[in-house]
Amino acid sequence: MWEYIGFILVLIVLYIVFFTPWANPVDKTVKGPFNLQDGKQVADTKASQSMLANGNTGTFSAFVYPIFFQRTGQLSLCSDGSTPQPGEPDCNSGRFGICACVGTDCSPCKHVGYVNLLNISNVLRLELLNAPDASRRNAALVQLVVRTLRNKASTNDTEVVEETIALPSLPIQKWTLITIVREGRRYDIYYNASLVSSKRSEHVLDINSAIGPVIAGDPKLQGSIVDITVVPNKFSASDVAYNYARLADTNGQPYITKKDVNLLDYVPICEGGACLKGPSIRPSNPLMDWNTLYA
Repeated sequence: MWEYIGFILVLIVLYIVFFTPWANPVDKTVKGPFNLQDGKQVADTKASQSMLANGNTGTFSAFVYPIFFQRTGQLSLCSDGSTPQPGEPDCNSGRFGICACVGTDCSPCKHVGYVNLLNISNVLRLELLNAPDASRRNAALVQLVVRTLRNKASTNDTEVVEETIALPSLPIQKWTLITIVREGRRYDIYYNASLVSSKRSEHVLDINSAIGPVIAGDPKLQGSIVDITVVPNKFSASDVAYNYARLADTNGQPYITKKDVNLLDYVPICEGGACLKGPSIRPSNPLMDWNTLYA
């Protein structure tokens, strides 16, 4: 009798280990593509809340192809550290610190020159510096902005603040699968299948503000986004690698065609097709005789 019970228990363990699937992103994926310049909703509020408000874990991933829209640099003031100003980076590190919002209004914390690549319910924003920089050819500064709740020192109340997590530069005019994995206050960021950042926010996420959808892009940014995935569980490193291998071809690009996304469109040089044509008869001798004093 005990042998049968032990055999059944072994079968149950084997089923849990080998046959219980992880949350399949295929059922949660919106294909697209979407134009980043449209600032379009790519997932509804219910999907974003499943990642943010319903528990302590969640994952967002998408293939992005950003293109600079702004071709010139932009002046931004910085803080010397002794008197930090809202929305201004540190003069030494160039990074942004914690910025206190005015009530629930976080517009004073706006980062000059940055635009939203992704906006998840207004509590998680992936920002991109939309300006060229000679020190980063074909790449742009990227940072994750997290809206959190901080306890006030003098009272038992809380205040809304924005924390900024600096990320490695993101390639421009190239497809990259960005994955944001949240577990409590920890945020793991992957580019394609590589972990590029794992940081904890100082305070808890402000889930009370997580009432909006997922918006991709900004009118000041060009490019495309495809294969948007939002799930309420944490992706492991192997899950991210599997997701990337499933969605990308051998060149690391998503499975889309030119008719799906107009990344290779060009403006014709000749209006109406009235272009100058080359000689229709090839010369008999490819060498040319020079009859000058300088030949």
